[in-house]
Amino acid sequence: MQPQERNNWYIQNESKIKKIKDQCNYDAKVADRHIKYCTYCGECWDTKTKTNIRDFVSYGKEKKKCPQCKGKESLCLSLI
Repeated sequence: MQPQERNNWYIQNESKIKKIKDQCNYDAKVADRHIKYCTYCGECWDTKTKTNIRDFVSYGKEKKKCPQCKGKESLCLSLI
């Protein structure tokens, strides 16, 4: 395939290529929406299941305390 033919093929299929790229990033976008990083225990947690996920990448995740740490904090405050 000549360079000009490749360019024509790319121009004709550009929208298909973009759709495929968007589908590949779908899982990452869903994970960013539902997985948060707990600043108290230092682990990521899933907002749907309310469970902590060990060894999960925290880069770019929203920082929010997990339910387990919120429970520990309220327990400590009630003892004071």
